[in-house]
Formats: sequence, C-alpha cells, structure tokens
Amino acid sequence: MKDSAAACYRNRHHKWFTLVFVITLAAALSIGLALSAPAQAVSYSSEEIAFVRILNDFRVSLGLEPLLLSDTISLACERHSSDMAKYNFFSHYTEASDWFPVGASPWDRMAACGYGYNTYKGENIAAGYSTAQAVFEGWKNSPGHYANMVNPNYKVIGIGLVQMSGTKYTWYWTTDFGGVVDPSAHAVGGSPSTTTTTAAPTTTTTAAPTTTTTAPPATTTTTITTTTTTTLRPVTTTTTTVRPAPTTTTTTTAAPSPAPAPEAPEPAAPSRDEAAPETPMFFSDVSETTPYAEAINLLAARGVVQGYLDGRFGPDDPVTRQQFAKMIVLALGIEVSPLQACGFRDVEPLPTTADPLYPTAYVAACAAAGIVVGKTEDKFCPYDHITRAQLITMVARAAGLPEPPVDYQPVFGDFSRDHSPWARRAAYAGLLDGLVGMARDYNFWAMATRGEVCQMLASLLVWREGR
Repeated sequence: MKDSAAACYRNRHHKWFTLVFVITLAAALSIGLALSAPAQAVSYSSEEIAFVRILNDFRVSLGLEPLLLSDTISLACERHSSDMAKYNFFSHYTEASDWFPVGASPWDRMAACGYGYNTYKGENIAAGYSTAQAVFEGWKNSPGHYANMVNPNYKVIGIGLVQMSGTKYTWYWTTDFGGVVDPSAHAVGGSPSTTTTTAAPTTTTTAAPTTTTTAPPATTTTTITTTTTTTLRPVTTTTTTVRPAPTTTTTTTAAPSPAPAPEAPEPAAPSRDEAAPETPMFFSDVSETTPYAEAINLLAARGVVQGYLDGRFGPDDPVTRQQFAKMIVLALGIEVSPLQACGFRDVEPLPTTADPLYPTAYVAACAAAGIVVGKTEDKFCPYDHITRAQLITMVARAAGLPEPPVDYQPVFGDFSRDHSPWARRAAYAGLLDGLVGMARDYNFWAMATRGEVCQMLASLLVWREGR
C-alpha cells in the first residue's frame, strides 16, 4: 500500500490544484496575549444560569467540586458567541469579530478579556440548542465535551449564549473553563454587583474592549494539558445524521494557557503504521478536488496523520510546533525514546493523550536531529503555530539539502535572512513545486496549514526515496 500510494503521488506530483486555501489563523499564539481588562458588567440570561446549575449538580453527583462562574471568562464567551452569530461562522477560531483579531484562539480571547493565567483551559461551543438542558445533554453525550465538563482541574466556568434571529442556528453557545479562580469568580446566585440576570441577548455590539498588556503572574507555572477536539455535523435528512435535534452542531477543545487553539488531533502513534489501510484513506472533507489531497492520503496511509473524530481532516487548519515535531518524526521514521531528555522547559508530557511519548519525546528527537530549534535556548513554544517559512526551513534541514549553484535564482526573492537560504535550497530540490500559489509574491509568513504540511512532508519523502 505504501509503495502504491507513493507511486500515485509521484505520478501526479506536479499536477496540484490551484484553489486558494483558507488561512484560519492570522496571528501566532506567541503574540503575548497575556492581557488584562478592567472589570466590565456581565449579564446572564436565565438559560445561562440554568446551564451552570445543571452542570454543577452533575459534577457534584460525580464527587467533583462545582464550578464558580467567572465574569471575566464569560465576557470572552459572550463575545465569541456574538461573533459567531453576527458573522455566520462556527469555530473555535475567530473568523471575524468586533473585539478579537482574526484567528484568535479560545486562549487568546480569554487572555484579551483578562483571564491570562497559565493553567488548564478548555472550551465547548454549540449551536442550535435553545435550552440549557438540551445543550447539556448534547455535550454530555459527546466524549470530548463530556471530558471538559467533568475535568477536575477546572475551577471556573464562563458562559455566553447569544440568540440572533435570521442566522443559521439562531442560538450560539460558548462555555470556557479555567483552572485558576480569578477575582471576578463567584458562586451562581452570588455575584459581583456588576452582574445581573437578563434575557438572552439578541443583538451584538461593536464597542472595542479596553485592555492593557501585562506579564503573566510571577507565580505562574507550566501545567499539563488536555487537548481534545470534536466537531459534530449539523443534522440533515440523510441517514448520516448525528442526533435527531434539527440544525444542531457542537464542538469542543481543551488546552493550557500558553497553549493552543483547539488543536487538530495529534498525529498517529508509531504503531499505527502497522495498521495502515490497504487503500488510501479519504476524509470527509478531502476529495479529488481538494488541494494537497494526494499528499494527505499518502501520509494517512503511512500512519503519519489522522483526522478528527467526525471524519474530517481539516486541511486548512493550522499546525502547532509540537504537532509538527511529531509529524516529521513519524514521516522520517526517526527513533523516539521515552528516556531521551528534552531540553526545553516549556515542553511538558501530556499523560491524558493516547500516545505517552507526545509531545516531549518527539520534540526531543526532532531537536536532536537538528530539525527544530527553540525560540530561545530553553523555550520551544510548543503551542505556537508554524509559518510557511518555518515549515520550509525545517523540512529543508531534515533533508540536509545542499547549497544550489551560485547562479540559481528561485521564483521568489530574498524575504528573510534566516529562512531565504533554506527556501532557496528547497526550491532547487523541487520540494516547493507542489505548494499552491508559489510565486514571487508568495506569503511566507502566513500560518502553514495541515494540507501544506502534508504537501511538504510528502515531497520530502518522495525526494528521499528517489535519491
């Protein structure tokens, strides 16, 4: 299977589609969004209060502590729900907003509203549910959402329900979770004077928040992360419906403060190579007309990548530095040992993931191979999203590409002292031939997508196997 998939890829290596891809993140997670905002009035609808009470009753029944209601986090939730309704999108990433930059993650939004603690964080979003009980049941029946709701590391919750007539789903829910009790947190029913209970909001506002940039608290420490992502498709009239409720969709994720947007599923563990399917794997959102489809299927067949729980691959989603470390290690078959020390103090083991080696052992192996380097001597910034320039440089390093002839001039100019020399090597070796839009004005600083990462890794494999 691996040989046939690679052969298929080689035969059509230069016949890539010219569709323009969508960039879902415009700012890296390392932009320092440890922001604080002055206290602002937060109002709660009866359904929002009802949800928190239902969830807390459920947690108590399981022997867990109830969550305090954080006005600070609720502000981020309300604004995200408002943006999803007003600008017609449904995602953990901000696609358009009156308050946040495009591409902002849940952790960016929480920090921008004043919750910038380095701690456990998570987010559930839903659309189409009109009552607290209905959305609770929807999330309870989904493993990813359920895990967030009963995570014992969470101490506070924020909630935002926005109802907007004429939109796709009418009701938009966002709940964010945090592991630190902030000053705005209070028990449900006992809140600061700025908090009142009102009907669900039906409109959005465009007032920008007032924020100032601050450093994280001196006592902040890096914590272990739980990261899950689940997206359930809206119900249709076909036999592939997920649940009987009409026009309902949900998604969830969890992560630590310095960390990721809801990340794509981590690459498969090495053992998945042994269970590779006999035919190329096709994801529900990857077809023959999808850019980089052949590269995606080649890597899926080799067990390097996998899709979301709902069958999607998310070819336009961004990739974090620690995700890329695992992907390239698996692609190249680099030996990974749990005993190999990782010299970066901000790379922590994630015991809740299926792969006990992720991310520490993969980052260590990748660094030992000279493929990746830290942002500083001891910081890797594992949750930062990689740019195209970084992707190309890391792949070129992995290939050990030699200098091209002195008179060789690639289609692009000198765009970076650090990255241009590696991009020039990659272009001469043909590793950039399959990238959509490669031209003189190519934006090397855009976030690299999952599809583009697969393209570069597939080109690397073909180049190595063809030598």
